Amino acid sequence: VLDVLAVTSAFRAAFYRQQGFTPVLAPLGYHPVYGEDLGLNRDIPVAFLGNLDSPRRKRLLPPILRALQQHGIQVDIKAGLYGAERTRYLNRVQVMLNVLRAPQDYVGQRFLLGAANKALVVTEPFSNKEAFKADEHLVVASLNSIVDAILHHVANPEERRLITENAY
Repeated sequence: VLDVLAVTSAFRAAFYRQQGFTPVLAPLGYHPVYGEDLGLNRDIPVAFLGNLDSPRRKRLLPPILRALQQHGIQVDIKAGLYGAERTRYLNRVQVMLNVLRAPQDYVGQRFLLGAANKALVVTEPFSNKEAFKADEHLVVASLNSIVDAILHHVANPEERRLITENAY
């Protein structure tokens, strides 16, 4: 018997409402496990943190990576980082690229990781907009313009800093 159903995204809440449930929407919030600002030198221009096994990412990421490489940026790709190791790593990252695993993917946790470690998240459009505002807490760009958005923010550290400070 289910007494309370709490979900972290409006997308999930809508799905469960269609199934006859009355979910409570409780967006993820900050917790120290997500990291902190260590004040490290941000020597990694662009990183992708996550699993590359989803069919969507396998299709969409390679052209983005090639385009960035043509501009002299090698995207640093990491998976399986947790705890202090992940915090140290993200504190070295300027821009954290986000490509959804699936169109309905909820990325609140990834956004919290970027914010907690002051790494700017540049993401494709997403459906869950509970707490994150484009150009205030992160950068949202279509897949066709995501490379330009990344290049712009790598080249403009003060603009990047203003957004990461707001997110933090």
